[in-house]
Formats: sequence, C-alpha cells, structure tokens
Amino acid sequence: MINLKGTLVGNGATNWDFDVSPSFTDTVYNFNLIPKRYADFMHNNNCTYYFNDLRPHSGPETCDKEWDKIQNMTLDLNWYDLYEPASDSPLTSQP
Repeated sequence: MINLKGTLVGNGATNWDFDVSPSFTDTVYNFNLIPKRYADFMHNNNCTYYFNDLRPHSGPETCDKEWDKIQNMTLDLNWYDLYEPASDSPLTSQP
C-alpha cells in the first residue's frame, strides 16, 4: 500500500506476544509522546495489554487506569507514520 506522500507503509505485526499493544508503551515513550512516569508504571507493575484483547492483560487492576491515560494521550496517533499527525493518515484522508 502506498500512502498519499509516496511512502511505503504496511502492517508490521508478526507476533502478538510483542507487537502492537505489548510494545506500544515503549514505542510512544521513546517517541516522547507520553511522560516517563507512565512507562515506568507499566513496567514496574508488569502491565501488558494485547491487541483487541486477544489475551487477558497482565498486572493489577490499577494498570487499566494508566493504560486508558496512555490511550487518551495518543488518540490522534497515526500508527503507520509516527512522524505525521493522524489527520495526514491515508486511511482517514479523502482524495
């Protein structure tokens, strides 16, 4: 699939144990999209979530509140190009 800017994009999910949701916190932290305290909390409490709840998440119930905060902070994220706002996504743009 080619986006409107000519950049090749694709789905990099190959292993549900690591890809998408399990790696999301580290990814958005390393792109400076969430504060370190959220990444630290998720790591320190063994909070691991899976894409579309494919598996039950790990960690205590307090993980849900922090996971929801991370999700809300990254609502406008374009998963296929983390350098572009979601409004530039070829999946949501109209020709």
